[in-house]
Formats: sequence, structure tokens, C-alpha cells
Amino acid sequence: MLLACKDQGEFIYIIPYLMKKLVLILPLFFISITGDAQGLKSFLPSGKYIGTAINDTYFDNPSANGADYENIVKADFNVVVAENAFKMSTILATKPSDPLNLKLSDLNLSKVDKLITFTQNNNIRLRGHNFVWYSYPPYWLNSEAAKWSEVQLYSFTKQYITLLAGYCKGKVKEWDVVNEAIDDDATTPAYRSITWYSKASSAQTFIDSCFYYAHAADPDAELFYNDYSIEISYFKKQDFMLAMVQDMVNRGVPINGVGLQCHFESGANTNDWVYNELRILMDKLAVMGLKCNITELDLRICGSGSSSVEQADEYKKITKIFLDKSNCTSMLLWGFTDKSSWIPSFFSNCDDGLIYDDAYQPKPAYTAIKDELESSNAVELPDNAAEANAGVYPNPSSQSFFLRSSADVKQITIFNLQGKEISVVENVKEGFGENLAEGFYMVKIQYFNGDISFQKIEKM
Repeated sequence: MLLACKDQGEFIYIIPYLMKKLVLILPLFFISITGDAQGLKSFLPSGKYIGTAINDTYFDNPSANGADYENIVKADFNVVVAENAFKMSTILATKPSDPLNLKLSDLNLSKVDKLITFTQNNNIRLRGHNFVWYSYPPYWLNSEAAKWSEVQLYSFTKQYITLLAGYCKGKVKEWDVVNEAIDDDATTPAYRSITWYSKASSAQTFIDSCFYYAHAADPDAELFYNDYSIEISYFKKQDFMLAMVQDMVNRGVPINGVGLQCHFESGANTNDWVYNELRILMDKLAVMGLKCNITELDLRICGSGSSSVEQADEYKKITKIFLDKSNCTSMLLWGFTDKSSWIPSFFSNCDDGLIYDDAYQPKPAYTAIKDELESSNAVELPDNAAEANAGVYPNPSSQSFFLRSSADVKQITIFNLQGKEISVVENVKEGFGENLAEGFYMVKIQYFNGDISFQKIEKM
């Protein structure tokens, strides 16, 4: 990773420490910075999120995951989503006494509360998945909904979304409002016809209504349509999806984006034309003003069809797309460890689709993602680097640094070695940096005359 200095007149210096007191300043054209022991999220540019699904064991039997599970989540990811804890099958697992007159007490929100607390305590963004899904409804819903009129169906759906979205208002930043509403027919896709909400005479009107209900309950939440096999145009579901969301945008339905599940088979449906298709789709949605996030990524290895090396390269290329496209703000994996992956239960002779192995050790795929995140920040410094007119020195009698400058300094900004801003100090006269943890940092010095210089410091 290289530190960027794009404007003329910006310089950068290394200050290695000799015996904690001696400082040597050397002009360099390039500085290579590594982020050892830093999680994936440490290398993200501003406005981007990398995340994982939290498995059911985390809620039902946390000790089975082991202590490393939560530590990895906190270190690597800045957005999470629950595999099943936010689905209706969990929240309405017990049939309410009157399903057509729902109350907040009818909703089992214990797992929701746990994940909200975890994300708030660790400054992690929370994604909600999902309000409406045709599959795996609560055990009682199919038979009950079959008795309802269309008006009653809408009433139930509105009450449910309003209660859950309202309860999570300000805590869940984005929702999959409707999940997998398009049929799988590869030649003539249409809306799914066999669902618990089949009493709706117009599937599109029902979908629109779900978005309106969610927006009314939490106007600040981002609202997504989420599906699989829409990533490439070979699957005609993509054409249907694009027409559907374009129509929603044209009519002012409050939709903010589309989620691509991206459950891929490594070595089978991941080659250059697939990556190009992903880019084209993201561009088409960007023209509509919609985000296009990767929401459930995994790359399963089936039989001898692929290797961990090939899989790592595929993860790297998808990460590059995520970084390159401004309307792709999140890339979430559907879990991070093969120990608790859903893949073996759903795909025969397939496994190993995630970035940590069964023992919570990072795989080549992890390294590939990290390398791509780091390399995305590589920028060449200008050739006219010259000496700065200020020096930052450790104060031997305290835990702070002091500044010695021949020009008036307006502001000092401290960054970690991945470019993340740590703190800003204005009108610096002497001590700063008392609260920094041990390690290396970059200091950006801005002068009142407009000049800027950089120095690398070590807090011991």
C-alpha cells in the first residue's frame, strides 16, 4: 500500500526513531506501508462496507462457535446481517392470538435485540434481511393466509412491516424489503405464483406496498430488492428484474437499490465475462439512481472443479468490482467460516466456499481480498518531493509529541497506516497524540500558507 500525495508541493517523510529520542528525516519518493494484524475493514476506502452474515449458532448456542467467532467479526467487518434471525419465520415463529391484529408483543425480538446491541457496541452497520420472503414462512402462515381476503393480506403485511421496521428505526440502516419474488423460469420469468401472499391480485402492487410500508415506518433506512440468478444477463431473471425496478423508480416507489446474492460455484460460473456482466449490471442500475450491493457472496468448491488458489483469484476480482463501482457500497459474504457454512447442506459434494477454514484460519481467499483492498490505495507520489519545514518529535517526558516548525501550522491530521483518519488537531502549539495506541501513524501537517507535508511517526 502506498500513501497518496496528489497535489504539487505535497511531500512525505519517514521519521524512524533511534533510542526513542533521535529523529532522522529522509525525503522519499515512495513509502510502502503495511497493515499487519489489521482486519479487512481497516483497508476500506471511505463509504464502503465489507461484511458477513451472522449464523444461527451465534444466537442459539454461542459457545459452539467459540470465542474466535465474534472476535473475527469485530476485526474484519463493518457491516453484518443475520442469516435467519430477522426473518418472519423466526420473529413470528409462534402464531399470534390474532394475526390480523398484530401487536409488538407478538414479535419475538430477542435475537434482533442481541444483534442490535452487538452492532451498536462495536460501531458496525446492521442490515435487515428480510421483511417478505415466499420461502420458509412461519409454520402457520400458509394455511392461515389461504383463508384471508386480499384486504386482510395487505393488512397483515402492513402491520408486520410497520411494527418491525419501527422497532428497528435508526438501528437497521438498510433492509431487504422483498426477497426472491421472481420465478426461476429461464425463458419466460414472471413473479412467483405459489407464495403465502398469492391472494394479492397484483404481485407488483403488493411489492410496491411493502416498500411504501417500510419507508413510512423508517424514512431513513435504505430499501432493497434482493434476489439470486440476476447477476448476469444469461439468466432472463435479470431482464425481468431490471424492468421491474425501473418501473418502480419511474412511479416513485421508495426503492434505493438491488441486492445481488452472488452464490457462485468457483471455477464454473466465475470467469472474465461474468465479471464484465456484473460491471454492466451495476452501471445499468446506477443510471436508474439505484445502488447495487453484493449481499450474500460465497464461492463454493465442488468436487475437483476448482482450487483454493483459483477461488482466491475470483474473490479478488469481485472485490475489485466492489471497489471500482461507486453504487456498490457493500460486499457481504454469506458467513465467513466453512465451519458453519450453509453450502454442504444445499449443494451436493460442495463446500469450502468462504474465507476462513473450519479452524478459523484465514484462507488464500482472505489474503486475496485483503491484498485487493490494500492495492486499491496505491498511488505514486510526485517526483518533486522536498524537505518539509516542520518536524514532529516524541516528547521524552510524556506520552505525547511536539511540533517544531519554521512556519505557522494550521492543522494536524493523524491517520493509521491504512489511511483511516484517527484525529484532527487545530492550531497546534505543542503536545498532541497523548491517546494514541502504540504503533506507527502518518501525520499530515497543513500550514496557513496552503502547503502540506506528511511524516510517519511511531508511538512507543
